[in-house]
Amino acid sequence: MKLELLGMPCLAVRDLRIDGESLDQAYFARPSHRENFVLVCRVTAARSEFTRAVDTAEVILRSLEGLAE
Repeated sequence: MKLELLGMPCLAVRDLRIDGESLDQAYFARPSHRENFVLVCRVTAARSEFTRAVDTAEVILRSLEGLAE
């Protein structure tokens, strides 16, 4: 599904079977500090850990805030 998370466009996929495990993924896109480039971040985790994984990605992506200017 397409949505916006953390103020960034996001594509989320649920119940992927990877190596026999059911996992969720989210792909975030944000502007890069380089012209005509974007930074894409993929988060993959079990549903029970997904919120924590996305929260961790938010901390990392927000630490790059100055690079998008």
